[in-house]
Amino acid sequence: MPLFGGQPYYGSQPYYGGYGGPRYRYVDQGYYNSRSARALAEAQARAREQLRRDQQLRRDILIDRQQERREFRQEVGDWRKRNARYQRQQRKNQSERFQHERKEQRKWQDGVWSN
Repeated sequence: MPLFGGQPYYGSQPYYGGYGGPRYRYVDQGYYNSRSARALAEAQARAREQLRRDQQLRRDILIDRQQERREFRQEVGDWRKRNARYQRQQRKNQSERFQHERKEQRKWQDGVWSN
């Protein structure tokens, strides 16, 4: 390392260490991190393919989840509707029963008071 600024020299080329391993500035452009352009292109193609597969998988999972949620909500909705109909019928029956009993009670009370 030079004492007063500058770049560290290893041999005749400036050396840059860091992310991705050691690199030299003035190397042939066909090489990147000591990989050939073909190897780099293949790696990028593999990465693109993997990304495409992951995205497709996530999309499929999302669509399945939405379908399941739709089916579940439909089932719950049908149950709620049936349940609401049943509850309405029960209330109607109870109301009719109450009115009938009230009528009978009035008849009885009228009979008791008229004597």
